[in-house]
Amino acid sequence: MGPKPGSKKWIEQKSKKETVLPTAYLENGILILLFSDPPTMRLYLQRAQSYYEKKELRNLRGVNMPYETWKMWRAETDLTPEELQLDQLLQRLDVFYLAGCLAKDRSSLLHEMAHAHYYQTPAYQAQVSRIWQDLEKPVRSHIEQELKMRNYHPDVFEDEFQAFVAESASDFGQKFASVLYPLHKVLRPQIRPAVLDPQSKINFIDQPVETMTTLGTNVDV
Repeated sequence: MGPKPGSKKWIEQKSKKETVLPTAYLENGILILLFSDPPTMRLYLQRAQSYYEKKELRNLRGVNMPYETWKMWRAETDLTPEELQLDQLLQRLDVFYLAGCLAKDRSSLLHEMAHAHYYQTPAYQAQVSRIWQDLEKPVRSHIEQELKMRNYHPDVFEDEFQAFVAESASDFGQKFASVLYPLHKVLRPQIRPAVLDPQSKINFIDQPVETMTTLGTNVDV
């Protein structure tokens, strides 16, 4: 058996192969990373995401975290080459949040942008808290069970609830879609979608090539 996907040994083995660099955009203080495939996304972000989520998520579709969380994780971690690349990028940008997903997955990108909006907007947080507390018990119990099955920590249930509902009213199943659709209509318009304007695109690597141990080419959107 090989090393567990996402473990440091797995990341080190994957690093020996050519890696396609993520495409990076900086929009309103949010660093958006678009990846060519799930293994590459895990190379750059899975260990930090597990630190933030307090668990290793199943079926990872996207990644989000405050930059402050990345800095805390970095301070106590030996970085892999890919993580070091990303850290060097972050240190030269004015960033408060990271969001990453596959290049063609606009639905997950909206989900990650919802997390950024929740993080930076106290009024939105308060609105979501009221909605979460006012959910009927069978609905909330179902959502909590779904999030547990997806391996989310209870500390992030409210945040994940709003991101999934903003993304789609049916993310927690068709049984409760009609109940959640009015909430989707309330939350979705408040989320600023990523523009991915070419003018906001940034170079992922800003140092001599010979200093990098793993190189590749940017993935097109």
